[in-house]
Amino acid sequence: TLIMTIGALILLVAWTNVSSLMVAAAVGRRHEIAVRLSLGATRARLLRQLVTESTVLALAGGAAGLTLAWWFLAYKAKTEIHEVDIVPDVGTCVFVLVIALACGVLFGLSPALHATRGGVANAMRDSGKSGTSRSRLQRAFVVAQIVLSQPLLVLLGTMLSLVVAEYRPLS
Repeated sequence: TLIMTIGALILLVAWTNVSSLMVAAAVGRRHEIAVRLSLGATRARLLRQLVTESTVLALAGGAAGLTLAWWFLAYKAKTEIHEVDIVPDVGTCVFVLVIALACGVLFGLSPALHATRGGVANAMRDSGKSGTSRSRLQRAFVVAQIVLSQPLLVLLGTMLSLVVAEYRPLS
């Protein structure tokens, strides 16, 4: 269960990192979104487009990760592990698909809502300003990433010290 907890913490840190990057991209696209809104696009249509983009990105990442895992495990199974068949099966593919879809929708909806919020005039006026300012959502993701990384580093340090203590030769 400790390894599953560490794996879950690593996934949470990665998800907050990706979500923070998506918020930054959405903030960068505020001018484009303001132009689309001023041309008559509805907020719901823009939300669908942005969530679709993030879902396609998540599915591509899931497919790439599954392909790398398949290739790596097939290579390792041929060279090092002879008695166990660890090639991903259909259940693994379905699990990766469901997780990728959930991540695409969940972590694409927040930046999409953030990007389509606010007035068109404010976005157009702010698009000419130089410099970058972080939104509250971006700051929240950075704080969440730090909060999740701290226990992960403590856990990994503790595990490493236990492993080193176990394999240290007695003198």
